[in-house]
Amino acid sequence: MGCHRIALREHPEVQKLARYWNYGATVPWVKVYALPGFVRFDHRAHERAQVTCATCHGHVETMDVVARVSSLKMGWCVDCHTSADAPIDCVTCHY
Repeated sequence: MGCHRIALREHPEVQKLARYWNYGATVPWVKVYALPGFVRFDHRAHERAQVTCATCHGHVETMDVVARVSSLKMGWCVDCHTSADAPIDCVTCHY
């Protein structure tokens, strides 16, 4: 809720999210991206590398409903890693 205390806090869906947060209830998320079970992903590595959220998720702040904007398939990720000179060894994502 950190961002939504400021950003779009009057949006009905954000208000719904805030109610879950305030009551300590589990949010019944509808997954937009689902990775295979053999892929382990941690956002922290991308945060440390200063990869913006929009790089993979698009500009969600302008979406009425969050939608998938990238495939997140292995080739898509490898292309990005290659162009950014980031690691492409198997254990980067498969561990």
